[in-house]
Amino acid sequence: MSLTAKEKMQRYRARLKEDEVKSDLIKQKDRDRKFLKRTTMTGDEQNLEHEKNLERVEKHLKKFKAVKGGCIPRKRIPGQIQVENLIAFKLPQILGKAKQKVMGSLPATPRKRTAVIAALAIKGCGTSY
Repeated sequence: MSLTAKEKMQRYRARLKEDEVKSDLIKQKDRDRKFLKRTTMTGDEQNLEHEKNLERVEKHLKKFKAVKGGCIPRKRIPGQIQVENLIAFKLPQILGKAKQKVMGSLPATPRKRTAVIAALAIKGCGTSY
């Protein structure tokens, strides 16, 4: 019984993983090939490649925003404050940076930290504390 193309490729990749020298050699050849392609591109080819890349990025960001931007209904968890606009930041890295800045400014004791965050969360939701 002959193998399908998929099975052949799986076996080939498995053998490559076992032989690190051959794997590194193939990776280096691929890097060289791509570098040569980039350096020999004409201006029109570079512009076309750049436009294709921008389209791919935009498509990915639209898909990401559709999933993370509130199109999917979120489950309500009792006892937790729900913020409707969870995506106030465009990137999770920016949100992480903002959280780090806030954490550096909060009191050291967990009890006081919790009190400050609860007060801010209540104030942010529009109710008074």
